[in-house]
Amino acid sequence: MNKLIIYLSLIVFAALPTKCRRQIEREITDFAVEKIVNSLKTGQEQEEHENKPATIYGRIVKISDGDSYHLLTEDFVTIRVRMEGIDAPETRQPHSRKATDYLKSMTIGQKIRLEKTGVDMYGRTLGWSYLEDGRELGAEMIRAGYAWHYKFYNDDEHLAALEIEAKAAQRGLWRDKNPQAPWDYRKQQRQKR
Repeated sequence: MNKLIIYLSLIVFAALPTKCRRQIEREITDFAVEKIVNSLKTGQEQEEHENKPATIYGRIVKISDGDSYHLLTEDFVTIRVRMEGIDAPETRQPHSRKATDYLKSMTIGQKIRLEKTGVDMYGRTLGWSYLEDGRELGAEMIRAGYAWHYKFYNDDEHLAALEIEAKAAQRGLWRDKNPQAPWDYRKQQRQKR
């Protein structure tokens, strides 16, 4: 049965347009490389990652979405970062691309100071991300209306006030009549399974 599924998958893959096949190949390659690298990590390396100093400097080398990115540190280690205090639209939600693009526009060529606050359940480093001019990326995403204040995990009053301000000014996703919060979207997707 497994061989049949693989065979049928290959037939469907071969029938896709070249552009689609290339995108799938890139995603499979990225996924495989990440899995291999993670499987090679020893317990000590993982512990070193989790116990990195509270302040980390580097440059963003990849934006995953509106609230997470990959940071190349000064010692040439790439770490996955989940920005503290915010939640941006998920990939299939409205404004997801705009949120991702806005984060990219702020960070291209910029040095980042990451103030680590912890590690999430996916192994990503949690923290506050500061540009050289002192602006905090999460606050800027909320101010522009491309992220929610993630109140379930964070009680920062400044972020709460920025969300109220962005909503009142109808910035970004707040232009929509009833934008769906990412946590509600994820819950809805889990219920469909």
